[in-house]
Amino acid sequence: MIAMILRKEPSTVSKIYAQYRDLGHVTKRQRQPRINKEDKVNVLLEYQEHPVTPARKVAREHGVSHTTVRKWLKDAKMHSYKIQLVHELNEDDPDRILE
Repeated sequence: MIAMILRKEPSTVSKIYAQYRDLGHVTKRQRQPRINKEDKVNVLLEYQEHPVTPARKVAREHGVSHTTVRKWLKDAKMHSYKIQLVHELNEDDPDRILE
């Protein structure tokens, strides 16, 4: 009856009803995108060789988003970091701080 009113196939209506009964809504489920394992391995190998390379540059080279690169690094317990030079400490530095 509902299928005739909506002018849809009965199987379509029954699928939508089953989804509503099971989940409480009829919106499509959010799915995780597929991961290309070869890209992931290549990105991680590059970071092992050059750990100071920016995530955005690696993402551009491999054709993936920079957030994906950061996620892969986090999963592998690795970090993208940049070495920053600071002033060298001298022997009399603690004395100057206390003055």
